[in-house]
Amino acid sequence: IKFWDAEGAGFERAREREIEHIIAKKAWKRAPWQKIGSAREAGALEPYVRAILASVPKFKRKLKVVVDCANAAGSVVTPRLLRELGCEVISMNCQLDGTFPGRPLEPVPENLAELAKTVVSCKADLGIAQDGDADRTLVVNERGEVLTGDRVFALVALHYLRKRKHPRIVTTVATSAVLDDVASKLGGEVVRTRVGEPEIIEEFRKRGGDIGGEENGGVIFPDWLLCREGVMTAVKFIELLEREGMMASKADASLPGYSQVKLRAKCPDKLKPKVLKALAKRFTRYKLDRTDGLRVIFDDGWLLLRPSGTEPIFRCFAEARDGKRAKELAKLGMRELKSCIKVVR
Repeated sequence: IKFWDAEGAGFERAREREIEHIIAKKAWKRAPWQKIGSAREAGALEPYVRAILASVPKFKRKLKVVVDCANAAGSVVTPRLLRELGCEVISMNCQLDGTFPGRPLEPVPENLAELAKTVVSCKADLGIAQDGDADRTLVVNERGEVLTGDRVFALVALHYLRKRKHPRIVTTVATSAVLDDVASKLGGEVVRTRVGEPEIIEEFRKRGGDIGGEENGGVIFPDWLLCREGVMTAVKFIELLEREGMMASKADASLPGYSQVKLRAKCPDKLKPKVLKALAKRFTRYKLDRTDGLRVIFDDGWLLLRPSGTEPIFRCFAEARDGKRAKELAKLGMRELKSCIKVVR
């Protein structure tokens, strides 16, 4: 269940915890019949579609796009909207079905093999894949290669912010350094928060920003809505391709390349604070960012060791320009992580 406030933003962590506490303790009051409120169906779909059509010029290039909405929320809007904007749309898994028969909801490479095959076989310009609630979008290029969420975010940011002076990009400690490259090119800055959409929104509310996003493909356009917006992400990515007159693979190649390794290790929740403290002592000779977990900054990459907030695990993310170096950093991180877990038991 997700809760949204009057601005369309997800509840901050403190309000979420308050609701969870009320539910866990069953600390609610039942209203008598005469005080029961009313509910109405807002019918937001048509105003939403009209608002996007009013803010985005119709595409001049008729790009062929394969859209995979996982039989979920995006099915009712994304294919229709892209058609109305001028795309030739091939729908895939775009029939609403709560059993989600087409593919698992997460738009990760291992779940997008059929989309990738379809893009290539249909000679499409690109593929669009969305998650269950359509607040995240990933892209498959014309070669059938899946662009990571970081790179989709980076390309959209580069396009969206191109006319702004000193733009402020808000993202998390887990997002690729490619966002720093984009900010540098635009003469802007990157601000990193704790992992999670609520943390990015909180930063917007406190200090402002021009665009926000995460490594999972969720992008926030604060001038539009104060929440992740997968449909607008798809629109802005296609708008970029049209403006530049290039294919998705060429757009991706215009960014510096990075290799990432993502691993995890089991760790009981009660040990997490001690493990984090022990890890910090192992990396004292490096620059450390303690915004969320421990981000170790090397001259040629970075390593993030972060306790999960929802599972009894520690996550280990490593990134470097070279694949071999990324694996070395991940190996180092896992070695120290497992050692610290063993020591504090």
